[in-house]
Amino acid sequence: MTFEDPSVTSESDRLEKFLQEDHVRLYGRDLKDRIEEGGFACEMLSTESLPLAEQELYSLKTLLYREIFVGRKPAQ
Repeated sequence: MTFEDPSVTSESDRLEKFLQEDHVRLYGRDLKDRIEEGGFACEMLSTESLPLAEQELYSLKTLLYREIFVGRKPAQ
């Protein structure tokens, strides 16, 4: 589930809660639903399904990133 807390406003608190000073949320697996609500098709992939070279290229070899979300604008 996405974690948001608008009361967190200081850079130090954001770093602690959201892992970066300028972030205001940490997305969860519900990101797929949020993307689809915006009118896009979305696929959730396991980072482990990607070739090792891509995992390393995109810095996905970490426990923090287990899924990636691929959003596509539907064909019209």
